[in-house]
Amino acid sequence: MRGVNIIVFGATGFTGKFIVKELKDEKEVRGAKRLSYAVCGRSEQKLKSCFPDERVVVADAADEESMVNAFTGADVVINATGPYRFYGEQVMRACLLANSHYVDVSGEPAFLERAVVKFSEEYEKKKLIAIGSCGFDSIPADLGAYFTSTIFPSTQLISLIRAYHILHNASKANFTTFESAVHSMRNSGELASIRKELPTSKVKLEYPGGKRKMTKAGDKLESGLYSIPFPGADASVVRRSQATLFLRDKITPVQFQCYFTVGSWFNVMLFTLFGILLMILTS
Repeated sequence: MRGVNIIVFGATGFTGKFIVKELKDEKEVRGAKRLSYAVCGRSEQKLKSCFPDERVVVADAADEESMVNAFTGADVVINATGPYRFYGEQVMRACLLANSHYVDVSGEPAFLERAVVKFSEEYEKKKLIAIGSCGFDSIPADLGAYFTSTIFPSTQLISLIRAYHILHNASKANFTTFESAVHSMRNSGELASIRKELPTSKVKLEYPGGKRKMTKAGDKLESGLYSIPFPGADASVVRRSQATLFLRDKITPVQFQCYFTVGSWFNVMLFTLFGILLMILTS
């Protein structure tokens, strides 16, 4: 769509609505007058109902031509349409054809790493930028690890960075998040073969002090909370960034581990049982 900086694709979804609100606040509250954006999705009626005062453009992830037509002329497309294993690659391909930069909020390691394998060279040839995991997964983890490492005179002084998410209410996660988690767990075996094709696959990262093992579920922290290994994309995103920095700039890599926390051993057991049940159901 010509005349706009940003298109939010999947704007009527759970995450899309938050993105549109932030863009609106950026323009109206924070004074970014030159910012222009449009909301995009497959249902014109739903778009107009959710965003009566916004510019609307219609496109369907199953229709490449409609996406290319919608994206052409926009600087950046923010893809909020998940699960990304089903819809992400089509949107990335359409952005290439439309000459638009691409951003998403995916937390699905298989999609993210497959996208690096499939699209890195094509985006680079067209001088386009594609950035995945630009949300809770995994900006705090990736930038947090990088900026923490810059505090020290040398990364040689850092043995390990651990991140802890405080889980207040898992029931607030939206359906697409749960759906993505189920499919990721069901297809977890595919990650190994995808990673063999990554540009960083042949890089053996040597961490100062040696590689440290993850702590077990139920480890009690000084805060009194209990930690459980976090199964999301954070660790893989940070690992890929660290490997890239090592290859490009010869920066010593930092080992990163990610956990979420709960308030009691009872909750540790609940999450453990839920994980086992999910593994059985998805096997």
